[in-house]
Amino acid sequence: PFNPSKNKALPRLYLDYQKLLKLIQNDIHIAKQNATKAHALKSKFTQPKVDDDELIRTLVIQGLKGKNCKATEAEDGEVALSLLKEGYKPDLIILDVNMPNKNGFEVLSVLKSSSDWKEIPVIMLTQRDEGESVMKGISSGARDYISKPFETTQLVTRIFNILKRRKTKILIVDDDEVICELLSHRFERMGFSTVSAHNGNDGLVLMSDEKPDVVILDIIMPGMDGLTVLKHAQGDSAIAEIPIILLTAKSQQENLLKGLESGAHDYITKPFDVDEVAARVSGVLQRKKSR
Repeated sequence: PFNPSKNKALPRLYLDYQKLLKLIQNDIHIAKQNATKAHALKSKFTQPKVDDDELIRTLVIQGLKGKNCKATEAEDGEVALSLLKEGYKPDLIILDVNMPNKNGFEVLSVLKSSSDWKEIPVIMLTQRDEGESVMKGISSGARDYISKPFETTQLVTRIFNILKRRKTKILIVDDDEVICELLSHRFERMGFSTVSAHNGNDGLVLMSDEKPDVVILDIIMPGMDGLTVLKHAQGDSAIAEIPIILLTAKSQQENLLKGLESGAHDYITKPFDVDEVAARVSGVLQRKKSR
């Protein structure tokens, strides 16, 4: 509810809240007078902003509107959940920890236990000295957090990074379900979408159906092994350009060389560190983007 041509110096939280609130209320008054024009705006993303602090909600909405986003606000957790139950489906939720009625953790618990809402990424707002709240939020499924006071430009950047990553899909092909779950969990924490297959045949089908942005492929699997999957993928023009990262044991150096010669983009040696896998995947994605 702002006229962006007014008060351009509102990217920060200021100590003089009363003065800033008067400026905001003036902009709200002007925006209401131009409501017809405002309804004509198109939005690329939608985010509900759930916070009991009117000033913070208003500042965040201002920052999002400048990026062509539509934001719906809720003053507490109960109102936010009511919006979702009525069918509102946001791309992302910004959720304050400390709120009346239902606090942020209670709302987050409801979101993550619902098949309809659990995939919606959540950014938690915390006070700077609430380290335990940060850890609790992340361990409960929040995608990211930001501490108050904050710059709205910083929050908007976090939002768009998460939404961009959410469109990136990673296929994990390994007969070890534990490895698939471990890697899926790590990448989903980073904001990526994941799909998994536990054999080569299913891996090829998912490559064709899902068109992932990158594939993590185990070499040694029962039935169709990783090298055979790689060969089929390279021979199919529809999926030949999908980057493939091989998983290999130290004793499989000969197979590894064959894989790299056949078109694999990188490799990871088992046992591996999940942070190393994440770094390798990020590197492959970055090179893919720059091509």
